[in-house]
Amino acid sequence: MPSFLVNYGGPAPQLSTNSHSFPETLKACEKFYHSQIKSSAFTVNGLDITYYQVGIHRMIKVDLPEQVLEDMKSKDSATKKKALETRKLFDKAKSHASDFNTKDYKLLGNNCVSAVANVLNIIEPRILGGAHKIIPQVLDDNMDAALKLDEQVDSMLRGTMLPQQNKQHKDYTHAHLSSEIWAQVMTPVSPQHQKDLKQELQKSKQGKIEPQSENDMTHKL
Repeated sequence: MPSFLVNYGGPAPQLSTNSHSFPETLKACEKFYHSQIKSSAFTVNGLDITYYQVGIHRMIKVDLPEQVLEDMKSKDSATKKKALETRKLFDKAKSHASDFNTKDYKLLGNNCVSAVANVLNIIEPRILGGAHKIIPQVLDDNMDAALKLDEQVDSMLRGTMLPQQNKQHKDYTHAHLSSEIWAQVMTPVSPQHQKDLKQELQKSKQGKIEPQSENDMTHKL
């Protein structure tokens, strides 16, 4: 499975596409920063993402799922087209990660946090609003908010119970929210939508709300 790990500013390779070397890189970071790695995994726009925190250091790993490679061979034109777009997005993110790696490291300019933000802004700009993050805690807050939203939407649509926030590794990849649902969730709520929600809430309080299908619920999101 094609993958790359961005470890800008950290020990060991700062950018690697050799998945066999990833465990050694993570161990080197734990030793260097005297801290245990925490991670959060999720899927967005067809790519599997793992966000790593170790002390003040931040890293990101991007995987192109094997299913995408299989779908690229599909005889169904829509399936093949979507897979090719996902592969193109993966290659674009990897290219931008490589370009960023050539810049000089600056604690308050180009650091590990901005390297992670650089990748995320290519894959899904709405996660960080396209911003260039510098402080680890600020990036953490954005990631927690996005993952919590991902968790809540999946729980509402499928009843899936995801790991609690205090777990060392929060794995959201099994949720596999589609890019279409993610796009709807990340879109600002319109005034008309707010009005509709208020009307439904009033009906609910009066016990008159009509049951909705999953398709209707997805549309409103």
